[in-house]
Amino acid sequence: TRLKVILKRKSRLKVCCALAHSKPICDQTEFLHPNGTCVACPVCKPGDQLSGDCGFGDGGEHVCIPCDDGTFSSDTDVAPCRRCTQCSLLNRHLVTACSPTRDGLCGQCLPGSAPLGSTNCIYTCCVVFSRMNDLLHLKYPVPSLIM
Repeated sequence: TRLKVILKRKSRLKVCCALAHSKPICDQTEFLHPNGTCVACPVCKPGDQLSGDCGFGDGGEHVCIPCDDGTFSSDTDVAPCRRCTQCSLLNRHLVTACSPTRDGLCGQCLPGSAPLGSTNCIYTCCVVFSRMNDLLHLKYPVPSLIM
């Protein structure tokens, strides 16, 4: 609450006491309840996510729903499901498939590839060329193959 001052025309000052309700500022995991208070967003179990964004005052109507295919959530929280790691894009064998509650697990490099480096503890593999001629054709393509 705060004191509200109203200025009238012709330099008359009228001061009145009024309650001016300011909207509360909700944090990143709260929505504004119709009663004017900030309330915690629903927390979803692993394998679920909220049906929409919730936080900073918005989203009180959302409920927990299962993760979409190809996504997972391993924590109990308000975060959306994350996309599953695609081992084939990393040139790695799939050891354990992704499930709604855990990410997939990648294994060794696929045949014909070798470890390249590390990105967030997920190693990528690059294709190894068996002959120098293969590398030259990639660097200087044969004109008939250029479209």
